[in-house]
Formats: sequence, C-alpha cells, structure tokens
Amino acid sequence: MKEFGEYCKPCCEIYSINPLVDLPEECCCSGEIFLRREALKQKIRKYKEEIIHYEALISSGDKDKNSYIKAIKNLQKFIEKYSVVGSDNW
Repeated sequence: MKEFGEYCKPCCEIYSINPLVDLPEECCCSGEIFLRREALKQKIRKYKEEIIHYEALISSGDKDKNSYIKAIKNLQKFIEKYSVVGSDNW
C-alpha cells in the first residue's frame, strides 16, 4: 500500500502536513487533509469536555483542585493555538 503523499503533486507535498490548509477538491490530498482536520476538531471537542469535567470536580470540592487547574490550563493552551482558525466554535 502506498504511503500518504506518494501520489501527490509537488504543491500537495508542501501543504499536506497542515490539516488546516484549504486545498482544492480536485487535489489528490484533499480527502486526507479533510480527515486530518476533522480528527483535530474532534480532539479539541474532547479537550473541551475534559475541561468541563475538571471544572465540575473543582466545584465539588475535590482535594486535587490544583492538579485539575493545571490540567485545564494545559488543555486551554492547546485549544487556543487553533483559535485563529475557529477552535472556539468547534
């Protein structure tokens, strides 16, 4: 089986690493890029759910409050990296 990128045109090879690049539909990489973009969106949605979970644990008075706050900050930092492309709405 061929690896991703073996059929790509030179223009695709430059951009195929970034799942947020907009390629034309006729590009041989557009399907793979779409799947990678959707996987990133799903990851960010999962992180947002984790933040809600940690916030609930904090509000319940759980003794590990500081570790939850640290985890929330790390998750938010990852999400914020993609805010320029709309992660706030994913």
